[in-house]
Amino acid sequence: MGERGQVLGMCSVCGACGVEMSRAPIDVGTERRPMLVDPGFDYEHCTVCGEDLISANRLDELFREAVRAERSRDDLLDSEEIRALRLELGLTQGRLERLLGVSPRTVTRWECGTVRQSRMADNFLRLLWSHPELTVGAFPGVARESRGPYRPRAR
Repeated sequence: MGERGQVLGMCSVCGACGVEMSRAPIDVGTERRPMLVDPGFDYEHCTVCGEDLISANRLDELFREAVRAERSRDDLLDSEEIRALRLELGLTQGRLERLLGVSPRTVTRWECGTVRQSRMADNFLRLLWSHPELTVGAFPGVARESRGPYRPRAR
């Protein structure tokens, strides 16, 4: 690979000869909420069309950094805090998901740093951390396979 600023070759997007190595922050936000993230690694950048060319094996790192930056910007709990809260409450990821009413593997994604939790989920997590007694009786087992409010009663 070439030195920073040295043209490496043609861009696979525009076909121009303007690809250089870069380590500059990458904009991963939206038009309404721009957000620059330091990827922490070198990547190719086309000076002609402006595309950032990142290898697939580096995308996870970039996404995790984007989620971390977004949580920090929005003052949300980070991955380690969510995991610590769950363990302190003595809950499995599945039980916390059911308690919060979120999809399976959502808490896993929050703890791995690949998905950012909503403000509502974050507020509820903080409430649970402050008042762990709210988890007591949260899983009463009312709807069992044999009967429940979703099945018609036998006559």
